[in-house]
Amino acid sequence: MFIIPIGHDKLYRRLPLITIVLIGLNVIIWIITYPIELRQESNIRNLFDELRKIEYIYLIEYVQKHPDAFKDPHFQENFHKSIENGEIIEKDSKNYAEWETTNKRFKQYLNGRIFYRFGFKPKRFSFITIISSMFIHASFFHLFFNILFLWLVGVNIEDYWGRPLFLGFYVIGGIVATLFYAIFNLSSNVPLIGASGAISAVMGAFAFRFYKTKIRFFYFFIVLLRPFWGTFELYAWFALAFWFAEQLFYAMVSKSIFTGVAFFAHVGGFLFGLICGGVMKFLKVEEKYISDRIEEKLEGVKLNPKLEKAFQMRDEGDIDKAIELLQEVIKAEPRNTDARLELARSLTIVEKKREASGQYEKLLAQLYENGKMERLQSIYLEVYEKEYEIYFSPKSQFRIGTFLASKEDYRKAIELFSRIVRKYPDDRLAPAALLKTGKIFLCQLGDEKLGKGSLEFLIKNYPQYSGISEAKLLLSEHK
Repeated sequence: MFIIPIGHDKLYRRLPLITIVLIGLNVIIWIITYPIELRQESNIRNLFDELRKIEYIYLIEYVQKHPDAFKDPHFQENFHKSIENGEIIEKDSKNYAEWETTNKRFKQYLNGRIFYRFGFKPKRFSFITIISSMFIHASFFHLFFNILFLWLVGVNIEDYWGRPLFLGFYVIGGIVATLFYAIFNLSSNVPLIGASGAISAVMGAFAFRFYKTKIRFFYFFIVLLRPFWGTFELYAWFALAFWFAEQLFYAMVSKSIFTGVAFFAHVGGFLFGLICGGVMKFLKVEEKYISDRIEEKLEGVKLNPKLEKAFQMRDEGDIDKAIELLQEVIKAEPRNTDARLELARSLTIVEKKREASGQYEKLLAQLYENGKMERLQSIYLEVYEKEYEIYFSPKSQFRIGTFLASKEDYRKAIELFSRIVRKYPDDRLAPAALLKTGKIFLCQLGDEKLGKGSLEFLIKNYPQYSGISEAKLLLSEHK
């Protein structure tokens, strides 16, 4: 049985250049290093077999002298020290010279491996190998799953945090993850390789920034020789929290059992990403310093000369000319949200309410699709004060109502859902609006009378709606 993530419902707005470059670098470096590593492993195996043949007879003698030797975790190290000290083989003998030559060659080959040279070894701390280890992978599947997770979470963090910040965050996240691993493995000389520490940091940031995103998984398993497969979805906060709990559990287990997987790097990276996501959110770094610059690049807004002229016309009182110029700007740049907002406000001044509401509706849809939720909420206040939402389509009202409910602005959300039911009772979103209304009253506001009334109305008037079973379950829970 296996389960792997294959995508999610959060779209990105521009080419994720840094994510693609990072994936490309990892792939290219693996293509170069993996064949070398395979050749080196073959040579090491041959030398190991040769060394084992030489040591075999002396190993028996060592065990006879030390009956409990196998119980010692440093058995191999102690055995070699006994040989080096001349306790088993006389140092001036031909046999010792043969063992010493073969053992030196074996160590040289072992220490010359690509993975050993460029992997990070806590016992031999090196900042250079911290960086190089992030681009070395042990196998195809090691590489595949790392780039799969990087693509899954990296494109959106890069999209909303910007390319320079994302690149810096990725590298620092990898460094922090490696150092966190080193704290728990200070005496280890086993090389740490792979990008998973840095990717875990991006996963932590994604879990905080896009916690309501639904991640889609593919599953496959066999029961009684019959295969089953399909897909299912989980919210990012749940799926990634479960993954983190799993990594933490195995990290604790790996303290006493060698697993070959750097679980502590995953734990450290994820915690770092989670903290960074929280700091970005609570200090509003995205809104204050990043969003507008990215939006400007997305829309190509360098303050179109006609837009500047429109502002001037408005200030001089020539609203009709300003509207004309703004319409020209939007025709040429349909994604220019500044021009569309100004057009909506100008149309309001000349009492063209329906036209103004149409522009507001398009603007809010653009902001929603671009993930500009803070700005969407701010502009919706203008719409609400002017009562323009009465002109919006059911789809727009439902979408905004859902967003407002997520922001715990339940009163405005219920107003929008109720208006859909009253004005568009035959629309496909009417029963969905009723269900959301009932859930808000019962689960968030604690008003059982209105909540039950909404759900009972839904069951009576929309018996074919797919959410009827959920409505009945809610009613049974609140008897």
